[in-house]
Amino acid sequence: MTGQETYDFVEQIIDESMDETLFTTLLNTVKDSVEEDRDWEILKAFDSSQSASPGDTYLTAKTLPSDFRRPMDILYVGVDALYKPIPFESKYVYRNRNGFFYIDYANDQFFIIGSPGSAQTINMPYIKTTDELTLLTSWTFPERFHKLLGFMIAGYYTAGVDADNIYFRMSPEHKMTAQLIRKNLEEWNSRLTLNAMDNSASPFVENNQIGLLNIGDL
Repeated sequence: MTGQETYDFVEQIIDESMDETLFTTLLNTVKDSVEEDRDWEILKAFDSSQSASPGDTYLTAKTLPSDFRRPMDILYVGVDALYKPIPFESKYVYRNRNGFFYIDYANDQFFIIGSPGSAQTINMPYIKTTDELTLLTSWTFPERFHKLLGFMIAGYYTAGVDADNIYFRMSPEHKMTAQLIRKNLEEWNSRLTLNAMDNSASPFVENNQIGLLNIGDL
């Protein structure tokens, strides 16, 4: 659904006209709320635009991807070297160690601790942001889940924006429908996660190699 189609859908279920500017604001508010809730498979991305050199120190800045939302648990320097995240405030404590990285969110930069013996590509998996939605654009998620945003908007709108008694009583119904769609979305995401891990319970790292812990091993 485009933003316009979602707008028409919301007006249909609330049975009144809605200001376009208010709609767009609510649309992006609920979109961001859903996307921030978890590490959705569809928002996983991979960046290989940065490199590490032998002369790098723990203060050598690397640029984060422009659509960076938050990191995942590791990054790779070259093919096999795994680096784990540490808090920004711990960078000095870890400055002489190897195999760690930290992020300066204020300046959209990251830093690796432990330079390689030769120039290597930095491979960073991360969770990305999505563009602001307009009336002409569509949400990144599969279209079958787009009505979730519409019902969330209707729920917020009828509960608090120019709400009267009838609309206020309708709001729980909109929110309940949104919850049903959201449950389907979460189940879809869980299946994708399990499929990506070959139906295993969780990833683990052993001897700098990524493996999979099978459910039968629990």
